[in-house]
Amino acid sequence: MLDAVDFVEERLVAIESTSATGLVAAFDAVDIVVDDVGPADDRDDTSVESALGSSVALGRAEPADDRRPVRLVVHRRPIEHRSRDPRERDRLVRDVVVRLAAEILALDPRDLDPEYDAPD
Repeated sequence: MLDAVDFVEERLVAIESTSATGLVAAFDAVDIVVDDVGPADDRDDTSVESALGSSVALGRAEPADDRRPVRLVVHRRPIEHRSRDPRERDRLVRDVVVRLAAEILALDPRDLDPEYDAPD
């Protein structure tokens, strides 16, 4: 998971080097956590599921509130269940983190990762 977060941070630095966007500071303010599974009612617009071809949420973005900043949550068990091997798992984690980060930063996921693997 840390590799995926590092990847997004590196891409944001590259994007910001060509224009003053404030994306790096915005992403630095985000909490990133891992849960075993998402809540039973985690089927709304802020979850990563159908966008990655899954009927089970693989992650979600939680809006900021009075006590904490925006939070990206990756659901470990659904990702492990969907992955056939560690390489596929790592790629899926990266896609989930990229999609959620893009969502909260109002970017297209391919702006962060040209190899982003959304279903056709």
